[in-house]
Amino acid sequence: MGQLVDRWPHRVMTMDMRIIDTNARYFGLPPRILMENAGRGIADYVRTNFDAGKVAVVCGSGNNGGDGFVIARHLSEHADVHVIIVQDPERIRSHEARENYELLSASNVRVTASPTPTLHWDYDLIIDAMLGTGVSGSVREPYASYIAMINRLDVPVVSVDLPSGHGTDLPIKSDCTISLHQAKVDGAVVLPLGIPSPLSHRCGPGNVKFLHRRHKLAHKRQGGVVAVVGGSNTYHGAPAYASLTAASICDLVYVLCPERVGDALRSMSPDLIIESQHAPTITRPLVDSPTLSAVNCILCGVGAGRTHDTIEALQHLYECATVPLVVDADGIYALKGRLDLLDETVCITPHVKEFEQLFGQLPEEVDKRARSVERVAKRYGCTIVLKGATDIISNGTETWHNVTGNEGMTTGGTGDVLAGCIAAFAATNPLFESALGAAFAVGRAGDVVHANMETYFTASDVIDALPGVLAFCRKY
Repeated sequence: MGQLVDRWPHRVMTMDMRIIDTNARYFGLPPRILMENAGRGIADYVRTNFDAGKVAVVCGSGNNGGDGFVIARHLSEHADVHVIIVQDPERIRSHEARENYELLSASNVRVTASPTPTLHWDYDLIIDAMLGTGVSGSVREPYASYIAMINRLDVPVVSVDLPSGHGTDLPIKSDCTISLHQAKVDGAVVLPLGIPSPLSHRCGPGNVKFLHRRHKLAHKRQGGVVAVVGGSNTYHGAPAYASLTAASICDLVYVLCPERVGDALRSMSPDLIIESQHAPTITRPLVDSPTLSAVNCILCGVGAGRTHDTIEALQHLYECATVPLVVDADGIYALKGRLDLLDETVCITPHVKEFEQLFGQLPEEVDKRARSVERVAKRYGCTIVLKGATDIISNGTETWHNVTGNEGMTTGGTGDVLAGCIAAFAATNPLFESALGAAFAVGRAGDVVHANMETYFTASDVIDALPGVLAFCRKY
């Protein structure tokens, strides 16, 4: 099977919370409420666990600093608090952080803005609210000077979310880290952020927003190359839906298919690169094509049929592939009796009956069904997207739900659109994250169409709506 390239090395620390924050806002939980919850919770913890009459709260210009402003406001009821802003307050970025800075400025709390460290040894406690989960690379000035000075002082330090400079060559030496929602470093105290548990694993625009973006100076192929292996004399539409979806997202899409399917696709769109063979179905010579070792992701099985030659060819492809695979439709059928071919490089996209044919009966209740899917994903190490009224997406470690989509999406071809979207995302992103983003995006595209057409639409309408949904998510 293929080898996964780690294109997202800091995902757990940085991306998870950005995704969760974005999705919480989408589902109606405003960032200002989360910031207030964070700051008040940390202030309560500090007041309970530290004997500190004089406290310095050192704040950056981002949301970590915004948390610091809230902490200072609540602590000021019980201690002498001095807020030090590392940069010019005009550089405070988010609306929520600025709102809390203005609240603080209107209070009796002493606030100093200075790019030059102004800390002294006579504080009982320093609260580090400079840099949060968004920092990467080297620590820049004036943060570097502040971290160096704090590290020289013999004063206890409490860090908000994670120590400033964590993961760089200049981390702050924190005595206590208070993380929000989930631990960011070993030994951290974890406080709730006020996000209901179901929302923290519900797909939203954040699952699309933070996927790979084309760089302004990128060249062809850096936006991803996908191969779609599928189609038969009976089924032309499935590879068309999947490949046209992928073509709207990534740089290049190759379609490896029987000759009659290739002729149909050539007349349908100039956006696809067709490689066809003179046969009615997928056979071994087609999947031995060198093209398949020159792409970033392969989508297998859409409209492929279930002839003996096709099943044999697909199984051979699964054994020999050197890149991640998205396996749909007849490609899933080809896994019967060959579950040993599943691993972390494979994402399968079954509906309930296809899942049950491979892995056994599923419960009706969604939460129990999710636990069953997670157990299977963990056993085989793969990513599973169980399609339904509520999609269940699991890699065996994390399990998410997607609630976008509607009854109109029972129309033929929408599963092919989803598979094409996953493959296109997976050309430049990890498989699991690609599945989460695609499930939300395709479902929302269906909802956009449904709002105008009710249930009277086709998979082609969903494809047409998808770019607008992706743009919406990027800007959210």
